[in-house]
Amino acid sequence: MKPTFEMVLKALGIELTRSKADVEFKGHCPFHDEKKEDRARFYINEKNDYFTCYICKKKGTLADFVRELGKDEAWLGELMWSEREVQLTEILTGFFDLIASKTQEERAGIAAKLAHRI
Repeated sequence: MKPTFEMVLKALGIELTRSKADVEFKGHCPFHDEKKEDRARFYINEKNDYFTCYICKKKGTLADFVRELGKDEAWLGELMWSEREVQLTEILTGFFDLIASKTQEERAGIAAKLAHRI
């Protein structure tokens, strides 16, 4: 799993609107005060890993976006780790719920299969 603009936007509380095609975000630029503009001129294309603002002219990749927001690669790494922890927690919760619904004999069989794989 690699970092995405969506993960960064969510972590930083930046709200943009997702396009109908579901590959682009648009909204007000986080790098300058664009609230006075009638329409948003900031776009992120996740498919192409690119952002651009047609007002302040900032553009670049996800790494450039993160740096422009005052974050670094270490922050991005921590974000990735926290996302994986959430996914692992969800997987384990589902697994334990499944195990709880099994009989003692079925649980012993599952444990034996897991021990064999490890």
